[in-house]
Amino acid sequence: MTLVGERLPTVAQRPARGAPDMVTPATRLTATDYARTLTLVDTVAVLGALLAGLATLSHGVLPYSASWLTSLTALVTLGAGWLIALTLTRSRHRALLGRGPTEYQRVFDASWTTVATAAIADYVLDLSLTKSTLGVMAGVGVSALLLGRFAARQWLHRQRAVGRVRIATLVVGREAQIRSLANRFRRANGRSPEVVGACVPADEAGGGLDQTVPVLGDLSRVAEVAQETGVELVVVASSDVVTAEEFRRWGWELERSGVGLAVASELADPPSRRTLLTLHDGVPLIHVDAPRFNGLRHVVKAAFDWGAAALIVIAIAPVMLTIALLVKVTSPGNVFYTQERVGKDGRPFRMLKFRSMVDGADRCLDEVLGDAGVRIYFKCRNDPRVTPLGRFLRRHSLDELPQLLNVLKGEMSLVGPRPQVEREVAQYDRYALRRLLVRPGCTGLWQVSGRSDVPAREALVMDVRYAENWSLVGDLLILARTVKVILTGEGAY
Repeated sequence: MTLVGERLPTVAQRPARGAPDMVTPATRLTATDYARTLTLVDTVAVLGALLAGLATLSHGVLPYSASWLTSLTALVTLGAGWLIALTLTRSRHRALLGRGPTEYQRVFDASWTTVATAAIADYVLDLSLTKSTLGVMAGVGVSALLLGRFAARQWLHRQRAVGRVRIATLVVGREAQIRSLANRFRRANGRSPEVVGACVPADEAGGGLDQTVPVLGDLSRVAEVAQETGVELVVVASSDVVTAEEFRRWGWELERSGVGLAVASELADPPSRRTLLTLHDGVPLIHVDAPRFNGLRHVVKAAFDWGAAALIVIAIAPVMLTIALLVKVTSPGNVFYTQERVGKDGRPFRMLKFRSMVDGADRCLDEVLGDAGVRIYFKCRNDPRVTPLGRFLRRHSLDELPQLLNVLKGEMSLVGPRPQVEREVAQYDRYALRRLLVRPGCTGLWQVSGRSDVPAREALVMDVRYAENWSLVGDLLILARTVKVILTGEGAY
């Protein structure tokens, strides 16, 4: 990550073809700097957990007694072990920082492993750590760690939004693959590495690459160019032009510079928990497990959905009653709008919403569909059937609050693919049908990534990716982002 404003060193041996002015500020914020900040955040969180545990330890135990000192020593050791576990699980790895649920998952894994180890040690060695002490430490520590990481990530996103933070990246490979990868990174609006240069095979060195991606050298000078330009990451986009010997050599030459080395794969994009890297006679193989749609994880998800939905309904009952009253008095018709949607495994169910359109709006649907020329993921901007109150409810997703009742009935999940009507499902191909392998959700990945402004195909890809790769930590992140989307009304109509 590099703050914009400081000029990157030029490549002295060869001027860049089509190179734009590549500038960064005099002060740089690197991934290493950010990881150090997270280390400080983690230390403060663990210290808070230790103080909370010490407070519970003081009850019923004489300060400075032998048992008190034994427990204090155990707590300090636990805190040190906690920080070590966060390091060993690579929760601050540069590839995880600021994106995706894996960072939070590793923080959680390190935390429960540490606390479980402490509980076993207390049972075996009689360290005088009570269940309440360990429980308070675990609760305070995990909460503080996750909140600290979340706050740090929000700060990082704000810096990216104003263009002050980037991961300057050198891409290696054929020009066609480099152009494709650079375009994909560019569409991520600052959330992905920023390609500042490329190294191509010698036979393509005289070609014309996109002017926004300057060619800075050939494959013989990758490490040299990376160090001269001050990039933080080298990405190999075309493995067919790179030998294993070259790749190892680049790693050796870059290992002391702090520059990361990665390989881009277009074959699959599963998360790390579904992949396993093995070596067969020196040949690295990435094994990709098939996604599973049943088992303990899905039972835990269903239990979480039901419990969370019940608590939310109780908490917002006054809000739902107020909305119901406003819908009733501002336009004729029923308070609720029910529509048959297609759920998991193609089973139909009646989805509930607060009515946001005029009564009998479905009778005008064919006309609106014809005017809009839409297919899957239909939602018309400036739909004439929407009432003034309905427009406000839709903007802030308040019309969808009754879907919590569908969650309580087991028909929907809090997070999942968007439930669609039969006429839309009838257009599904084999790929799109994979959306039906999990329960549909009140919110989902594409709803927090632009909502109705997301192109239909991209929304479909997000839904299928979620269905195959969901995690409970990822669900919590999506729910947190949903709150922000509801408050801002971004992408809603």
